[in-house]
Amino acid sequence: MAEAVEIADELDRIAGSHLMFEEKVLYPALVEPLGEDFVDRLYSEHEEGQAAVRSLLEACDEGLSAADMERVLGQLDTAIKHALSCGTLLSRVRGLTADKAQEMLADLREAREEGRRWTELEPR
Repeated sequence: MAEAVEIADELDRIAGSHLMFEEKVLYPALVEPLGEDFVDRLYSEHEEGQAAVRSLLEACDEGLSAADMERVLGQLDTAIKHALSCGTLLSRVRGLTADKAQEMLADLREAREEGRRWTELEPR
């Protein structure tokens, strides 16, 4: 359990900026080409992963019940599948001009500089 908490803490620290960029900049740009239902699912998958990280961080060394562990593992499975399929989403933004691409890159850099943890992000 201690190792799981350590990994959850690291993920919480390093993923927050990336996920903040996706939720504030990328996902709104995907509504038109991919549809609101698809984008809502993306937000929901982030929320599942965030809930899993929170559960692990709160469990610390005490552990989780078997039912809670099963729930967390399901949430992590959703988050991992999301991460694997998420890499190509930027290419789905149609009509992305060079200026808009630079603007989005600046937004990503700003999110990284802010350095928020995943668990600090508010749900949409």
